Amino acid sequence: MPTTLITGANSGMGLASATALARLGHHLLLCVRAPASMERGVRKLRRRYPACRIVVEQLDLASLASVDAAAARIAESGLAPAHLLFNAGVMTPPHTLTEDGYELQFQVNYLGHFALFHALYARLPERTLQRVVSVSSLSSEKATNATADAFAALSRCPAAEYQALRCYREAKLAQVMFARSVADRYADAGVASASVHPGIVNTQLFYRRVGPLGRALMQPLAWLGYLSGRLATPARGAATAVRLIDTPFSPSGQYWHAGRVHPHNPLADDRALRDALWDWSLEAVTAAMAVSPRRWSPTSPRPAA
Repeated sequence: MPTTLITGANSGMGLASATALARLGHHLLLCVRAPASMERGVRKLRRRYPACRIVVEQLDLASLASVDAAAARIAESGLAPAHLLFNAGVMTPPHTLTEDGYELQFQVNYLGHFALFHALYARLPERTLQRVVSVSSLSSEKATNATADAFAALSRCPAAEYQALRCYREAKLAQVMFARSVADRYADAGVASASVHPGIVNTQLFYRRVGPLGRALMQPLAWLGYLSGRLATPARGAATAVRLIDTPFSPSGQYWHAGRVHPHNPLADDRALRDALWDWSLEAVTAAMAVSPRRWSPTSPRPAA
């Protein structure tokens, strides 16, 4: 039985993904910011799937030190996740800088996952990792950043320049580009990658700024959305990512929606842009990571253009 690591597994699509993968025979490594939030979900999963080994790991993607420490604990524990499902995310919060000085959406949605991939890859035995799937968004298709400098500036944008939806879009584009770059660089190491647009999904992200009354008023609208097909349940939204984790897929590096390869933002096809963003991201996270760079991408030759 393979072990799959899932970030943001305590609710929404993360918990739906965990449930589906447990049913399919995966062991689970559930990475969440507050492990106590997983207690009820884990009890339910263990009752339903007693053969599934479930481990909860504390991970705060808004802290690169936390990412590095979590990867070290995972490696030292003997756990060896074959698959990584990068599901955790935040959407259009008030302007916030992380302890590392990056805009919250950019770090949680993209840079923290980028760091986690490298921190695990450097510590796990050769050819352990098989598949990496990142949950992106339809918003990535409207992103416009065309240079690594634009990503760098957005990652540290001050409050006066903050546009929440734009930051969200660009972080989601960065996830699509990350999937393409993993395919470029790690195919020979046996790693396949993909990004996923899950659809418009009814999760807690939609309700974080409304009180109990607003939530009660929105729920009937959600049911109408389900009936019309315009809104997906968490289980339906997670279905494509679950399929990609559970089943070998080809080609690597593509953007998926509704079970098939989907047209992506043309910026993700720019190899020079992908490489520049990768190099900037690697420099950004390396300073905060304790892991030896013995097998990080600077030591891996780039494939020919």
